[in-house]
Amino acid sequence: MKLMLRNIGCLLLLVVAWVSCNDDDDVKMGKQIVNPVRVKEIVGHNEHWGGLHVEIGV
Repeated sequence: MKLMLRNIGCLLLLVVAWVSCNDDDDVKMGKQIVNPVRVKEIVGHNEHWGGLHVEIGV
């Protein structure tokens, strides 16, 4: 029984590692690969630090 649980655990770990390392989240547009969910701008306000505006160049 312990051997079966160990084998299932190892198989689950292998599947999780394979899925997490899979690089299928990029979209190819012309010659440039662009990730559609990449952050391009961060805007916010904090009582302690004040306003925040960061633009990230792609």
